[in-house]
Amino acid sequence: MRCLVLAFLGCAVLASSAGAQEGKGSDTPRGPGYVVVVNGLERGVTVWINGELKGHLGPGAEARFDRIPAGPVRLQAGGVGAGGPVASEERTLAPSETFTWRLYPVLAWEEEKGTGTLVVRNASADEVSVYFGDHEAGQLAPGASRAYPRLVVGEVDVSARNARGEIVDEREIAVGRGSVARWEIGRGARGDSQDDPGEAGERTPSGAAPPPAGAPPLSS
Repeated sequence: MRCLVLAFLGCAVLASSAGAQEGKGSDTPRGPGYVVVVNGLERGVTVWINGELKGHLGPGAEARFDRIPAGPVRLQAGGVGAGGPVASEERTLAPSETFTWRLYPVLAWEEEKGTGTLVVRNASADEVSVYFGDHEAGQLAPGASRAYPRLVVGEVDVSARNARGEIVDEREIAVGRGSVARWEIGRGARGDSQDDPGEAGERTPSGAAPPPAGAPPLSS
């Protein structure tokens, strides 16, 4: 009888330990997610995810990239060959989430000179849609950011709208030649020249990671 009691207690301890370990692991799920890239441009692009070259998309094409680790994700797209950067975005991917990243035709590809970059960060608590004038240019989750390179120099009318179509913020931002202007939705905007100490080297937008090896630099 004594042996049976000890054996029973031993099994109970093992079961309790296994349950605790299982519970601990379930608190931090890290399953993969998925990213779908839709190329709305009239030219091909190259796609990087977290610094890794993922492939090339033709004009109007779309592709799904599987098994993207959950957590912070850095997306970058550039013109094929020496076409230069198209867009970049940083966001957090939830386990098993499918995120669709759309590339919008808001860039002036015929302008190889006299262009600048606008970096937009959503500092509001809601997901918003970014507009250049009346043209939609993508959605930004709270805390997410995106760079729009090669915008024609001049005054740019931008706005952010929530899911109900209400304007959350709107600005007229000056885009200078070879400069990086920033707009934090809900907080304001400022322009930084290419000589700004924080924009040394490739003039990478503040708060964004530098392009991966082989990726086109953020230059106009």
